[in-house]
Amino acid sequence: MPRFYYQAHSADQQLVDGEIDAESVVAAIAQLEEMGLAVEAIGFATSDTAARLAGRKPSAPSQPLPLLEIVDFSPNDDAILLAQLKKTLARSQPLTPMLRAYAEEIPSSQRRRKLSDICHIIERGDADAALASLPEAPEFWIPLIGSAARSGDLPEVIRNFITESHRADGSRRRWWLLLAYPAFLIGFAFAVLVAFAVLVVPTFRSIFDDFDLGLPKLTMATLEVSAWLTSLRGWLEIFGVVAVVGAILWALRNKLAGWWTFFFGRSPSISRFAGFTAELHRAGLTLPDALRIAGRTSHDWLARASRSLARRLDINQLDNLQPLASRLTATFLFAVTTPASTPTRIRLLETIAECHADRARNRLSWTQGLLGPVAIFVVGFVVAFIAFSLFIPLVDLINNLSG
Repeated sequence: MPRFYYQAHSADQQLVDGEIDAESVVAAIAQLEEMGLAVEAIGFATSDTAARLAGRKPSAPSQPLPLLEIVDFSPNDDAILLAQLKKTLARSQPLTPMLRAYAEEIPSSQRRRKLSDICHIIERGDADAALASLPEAPEFWIPLIGSAARSGDLPEVIRNFITESHRADGSRRRWWLLLAYPAFLIGFAFAVLVAFAVLVVPTFRSIFDDFDLGLPKLTMATLEVSAWLTSLRGWLEIFGVVAVVGAILWALRNKLAGWWTFFFGRSPSISRFAGFTAELHRAGLTLPDALRIAGRTSHDWLARASRSLARRLDINQLDNLQPLASRLTATFLFAVTTPASTPTRIRLLETIAECHADRARNRLSWTQGLLGPVAIFVVGFVVAFIAFSLFIPLVDLINNLSG
């Protein structure tokens, strides 16, 4: 049995290396992923690698080990997808008038521009450009691939495309709607705070100064914050913090999106992934290839799991899928690995996609119902805090005058 030398990252992002026996590179990678390792490089073990491991000190090396030549252990996904995209572009030529008409009715200017770009790509027949734009607009390309593979008249193909693209994009729009309402209320609370600082607080400050009142710490804090908000320094600091935080979030947007979807948006991600896999499988791709290509349109945690499952299907190693269940769910693994005909498997995947979409809708509905009152409470708390802090000295003044 061949022996392979590998370098990989552990779950805590430490670089580790070693040797493993396996029938092939694909099998070796599958074993390493079961151990929770992310393979960075792998190759056949040699006397040099054995000497390196045998002569290593017990402590971990302080410098990263030199990488071996990376072996191309997976099929050429780009070649497979390019061949499929060439067929899709040729068959989608009659769809371009409908796509342009559909693009004019899309509310989002960004998505409208993406679909217009796709129309240009279809008219040029540029498969390379289609491959490059696939990760940016999978909600359009995947239904196009599936619709082009369907038999039927043009109206039926158009109906299927609109239905599938609308379903694939639905979860993303629901998340934006969920976040828009509390974001608006938080922005409104900040606007109220600024309005109080500009219009109301100066009047109270004048009264406090005229009567030379001793102010409690709560009132003094409100006056200081109001003075800071109405000063040039305050606005410069606010804009500086917003700019820095925005730049950091933009730089980390892909990682943050992956973490968000893994912990909070798992159901929408699984729904999209299962639906895309069904569409690609219907389009004539083998199940492993459909998984790999659908994974390209997903976040890293889902793409890694889909590639691992595809490799296992390639070598028919399906005995231990528990490590993948936390990401791909047990029902998805069952639909992919159970012996079934292609139409039955596609229906199973579509059913799973619908179930997770319903689960996401229910969760979003519950979350939106909770976030609304919480955001209103925050706004009310801000207003009540300012009013309370400003009126405390006046109440003391009235009590002293009446006494």
